[in-house]
Amino acid sequence: MLFRSVPYGKPLTRTREYVSIVRQILRREAPLEHKGEHYQIPYAGPGATGLGKPLKSILHGRPELEIYTASIGPAGVACSAEVADGLIEAFAALRMRDGLRAVVLTGAGDKAFLGGADLDVLNTLDRKSARAYITSVHDICAGIRGCPVPVIGRINGYCIGAGMEIAAACDMRVVAAHAEFSMPEVQVGLPSVVEAAILPTLLGPGRARWLVFTGQSIDAQTADRWGFVEVLSDEGELDRDVDALVDTLVRAAPGAMITQKQLVLAWERLALSDAVEAGIDAFEASFTDRKSTRLNSSHSSVSRMPSSA
Repeated sequence: MLFRSVPYGKPLTRTREYVSIVRQILRREAPLEHKGEHYQIPYAGPGATGLGKPLKSILHGRPELEIYTASIGPAGVACSAEVADGLIEAFAALRMRDGLRAVVLTGAGDKAFLGGADLDVLNTLDRKSARAYITSVHDICAGIRGCPVPVIGRINGYCIGAGMEIAAACDMRVVAAHAEFSMPEVQVGLPSVVEAAILPTLLGPGRARWLVFTGQSIDAQTADRWGFVEVLSDEGELDRDVDALVDTLVRAAPGAMITQKQLVLAWERLALSDAVEAGIDAFEASFTDRKSTRLNSSHSSVSRMPSSA
């Protein structure tokens, strides 16, 4: 068992502390985290670069549902090659899991979601290694976007450069009031690339230009007004708001949610007429086996309509 990421063995000898923990959990003042499957970073498999900093395990599961939280650590870590390797591997593994309902991606601690590239690493790159590095950042974002279920970005602090691109790749973002966002690449002599291309869709072209041309930061309140934020949390309420969003998502039918995410991604790349046709096909496919199709009326508009009798 983990409590606030601290492992406790059996038997627990600190009885008073144990009782306090249980009380907090029962009151929903603190989360109980069970050890599910873990994916270690830095990645040590084939193709590992050896760059980057020591990081913690990044995934743990809620046993009652297939919901996983990926925690990028340690606090304030830059987006090194090893971080990229670990996240790519983790999201590839999640795609293969049956019964997956949601993923929450967050940074360790409360200071930063994920920093930009490590300048010391960037200064060692040549053309070939630069292409490999920036492709790995894209591969993280592609893994998030390709995850079959919604990925929630729990933005707990600074979100810089590649970190903001990874946040943009998430389906929704729940953001702490003290978070800050920036795309500072031009200020260090590089363009903003890969999933920075999502920013005009999320923010509008003018605001996206402002971010990537100036390299200046915006606070969470500005990001909310600009459309980058789905939920702006009051101080100390970030976990409550993430839990509330997860609870809403898992009430949906699993198959319908998977189809809906596929459609949302298709809408981005298809012409309007093709997007509409894709939706018609998906709706029809939902009734392929009519006997097994049971619609949930508890949240439908039909269930709330007054009776005509």
